[in-house]
Amino acid sequence: MAYYQMLDDLTVEVESTDGWQIALFVDAADGAGGWVFAEPLDLGVSDGPVAAIEQLAVDGAMPPVPPAGALDARLISWSGAMNGAGTYREFFSNAQAQVQEWELAVMTPVPGDYSLFWSRLPTEGSFILTSDCGLTLDMRTVGMYDPNGDTCGTLYVTYYPEAIVHSLHGGWNLLSFPIAGEPGEDAIADIFPSAPLSVFSFVNGLYETTAITTAMEPGRGYWVNLPIGGVWNVIGEQVSDKNVSVNAGWQIIGAFDAVVDVAELQLQNPAVQSMFGYDSGGYYFAEQMEPGRGYWANLGAAVTIDFLALEGDSTSVATKPVVARSTAPAMLVASTDDGKEQQLQLGADFVHHLPPRPPAGTFDIRIHHDSGNASWGVHRKSLSTTHRVTLQAVNEISWAVPDSLAGVWQLELGGDIIAIDGQGRLQIQPHQQEALLHQVSQASLPVANVLEGNFPNPFNPQTNISYGIAAVDRVQLSIYDVLGRRVRKLVDEHQEPGHYRMVWDATDEQGRAVASGVYFYRLQIGSFSKAARMTLIR
Repeated sequence: MAYYQMLDDLTVEVESTDGWQIALFVDAADGAGGWVFAEPLDLGVSDGPVAAIEQLAVDGAMPPVPPAGALDARLISWSGAMNGAGTYREFFSNAQAQVQEWELAVMTPVPGDYSLFWSRLPTEGSFILTSDCGLTLDMRTVGMYDPNGDTCGTLYVTYYPEAIVHSLHGGWNLLSFPIAGEPGEDAIADIFPSAPLSVFSFVNGLYETTAITTAMEPGRGYWVNLPIGGVWNVIGEQVSDKNVSVNAGWQIIGAFDAVVDVAELQLQNPAVQSMFGYDSGGYYFAEQMEPGRGYWANLGAAVTIDFLALEGDSTSVATKPVVARSTAPAMLVASTDDGKEQQLQLGADFVHHLPPRPPAGTFDIRIHHDSGNASWGVHRKSLSTTHRVTLQAVNEISWAVPDSLAGVWQLELGGDIIAIDGQGRLQIQPHQQEALLHQVSQASLPVANVLEGNFPNPFNPQTNISYGIAAVDRVQLSIYDVLGRRVRKLVDEHQEPGHYRMVWDATDEQGRAVASGVYFYRLQIGSFSKAARMTLIR
C-alpha cells in the first residue's frame, strides 16, 4: 500500500477522535554508496474504542523479519498478538495508562549506520527517545537521531502527557521542584528516576546537605547527584503561592509550572543582576527559566519574586545597544575528553560575575579577580596583571590569538610559563587544578581618534560602525535623520583606548524600526568630532 494512501485510510478511521499521530522515517546506507528507505511507521493516541484502535495495529501487521543485512523497521510493542512480526501502525487509547511507550526495532545493511526522522509532534506533552544502550533524547529539541555506529537495534518512544519532563544525566544536576508533590510521596529519594547519592542546597553563602528523605521546596533550587541518568516525569499539583523571597547575593531558585523569560523577570525585579543555568556542559547564561531546572540568580538586594505575574505575555522592551572592541580578544578554550567546552576571553569588553563553583568533580574553569568575583573573561589593562585560574575536571586547554595580541598573554602552569600566541593546545593533568594568567604587555592602540566608517553600506537590517580611541575620554555616538533629528543614541560613556565596533539595528530609542533612507552617524570624543553618511534599504 502506498504510504500516502495508508495515511488517508488511517485518517478516516481515527479522525472522529481527539487523538494525535506522528510518523517515523528510517533511511540507511546500503553498503554500496547509496541509501535505502524503510516503510514509514505511524504511532499515536486516540479516544476511539479500544477494540477499533487495536485493530489498526493488526491491519498493519508486517511479514516476518527479513534476513540479516536488509533494511527493516517495525513497531513491536504488540508483536505478541501478531506472532512476533510487528506492525507499521500502532495506536494506544487515551483510556489506557497516561504514559505510553512504543518499541521500535531497526535492522540495517550496515549496523548502526542509519537515520531516524519524525514528523511534527503534537503541541501537548513530551516525547523521549531511549534505547537499551543508554540513549535519552528529547525529541522536541531535535528532528532526527543518528546512532553514529551504535548497534542497539531496539529504540523506545515514550509519550508523557504532563508538560514537565526532563532528561537528567548521571552526576550533578541543578534542579528545582516546580509543583506540589503528593504528601508522603514527595521525598527527594522517590521523585527522581534513581535515588540521589547526595543533594545540596545553598544557604548563607555555603553548600548545605539536604536529606533525601525530605521534600524539595518549590521555588528553591538544589544540586542533585544521580547515580545514573534517566527521564524525570514531574507529577503533582499546581502551587498556589508562587512568591519566592531571596536575600542579596547568589541564590539558587526555580520557576514553577510555566516557562519564565529572564529579561521580563529582571524588568520587574531590577535587583536580579544575572541568571545562570547548568547542564552537562557547565554553566550558561540563562534566557529562560524552565520548570524543573534550577538557576543561579545574582541579586543586588533582597527581593520577593512574584512568578505568577511573570507567567503572562512579556513586555516589549527596546534592545540596549552593545559596544564591542573590534579587535578580537584572545580566546582560551577549556575542554574535557567527553566534549564539554568553556571559552575564556582575554581582553574582553564585558565581564559577568559567575555563580559559586559547582560541586567537586563537575566541569568548571574560571578566572578570579581581586574583588573576590570570578568570570569567564578578563579586561585588557594598560599595566601588567596576574589572575588566578581554577580548573575542575579540565583535560585540555587550547587557544587562538590574533596577531595584534601576540606577546600579550602568558599561562603559568606547574612552574612552566607558556606564551599564549597564535594557536596551540596544552594537556592538563588530573592534579593540575590551578594556573596563573599573566598579561605581560599592552596590545597596539590607536595613535589618534578616528571614525573608521560603517559596513555594510547600504545595509539591511543592521550595520557595524567602527571607531578608535587614543586616550581615555567621553565618547558619544548618535544616529540622525536627514532633518537633523536624533534617531538613536548608541554610546554615551567614558571608554578606554582601543578599537571599537557598534552595531545599529535600524531602530529608534523606543525599539521601533525606522524607514528606508539616508541617515548620518556622528562620533564625538572630547573635542574630536566627525560625521559620516549611510543608507538603509529595506
